[in-house]
Amino acid sequence: MRFTESVLAYKRPRVLIIAGAMIAVIALLDWKVATEVSFGFLYFFPVFLVASCYGQWQIAVVAAICTFFREGLGHFDPTYRFSRLFLAWGSFTAAGWLVRGVLANFQKVRDQLVEIQARDRLRVGFRRSAEQEQAIIFLQRQLNQQRRQVRTGDPFGQRIAEQP
Repeated sequence: MRFTESVLAYKRPRVLIIAGAMIAVIALLDWKVATEVSFGFLYFFPVFLVASCYGQWQIAVVAAICTFFREGLGHFDPTYRFSRLFLAWGSFTAAGWLVRGVLANFQKVRDQLVEIQARDRLRVGFRRSAEQEQAIIFLQRQLNQQRRQVRTGDPFGQRIAEQP
């Protein structure tokens, strides 16, 4: 099983718990580890995880939470705080929506592939016997003969003048 298929198989509460744990670990890293380096870019991963099974507004809410943690626990200059908040939230949200769209298309393609494979299995499983082939050939010949008669203006095999 591929990673994308295993993530898509998770239940929604489980995804939310995992994303929450990831956000907590990243926040702790961002707060405690270093003052020169920001780990705020790691908040993309919980947003991606939430995007696998939640809607657009839920992704935007998680992106806002991640943005506030990034800004509150990161060591940034407060001069450009609102522009950073807006840009970080927009980036997290757009990335989450992009992942959601890609996974939705992946799901559609996978469903179509399963449908095509099932249809092909039915075709392979259906084999005609020799008698069925002969019956089909006989019916096709009769149909072709009737079509030729219709084209020549002779729908019943007799000309109108020859009918009683």
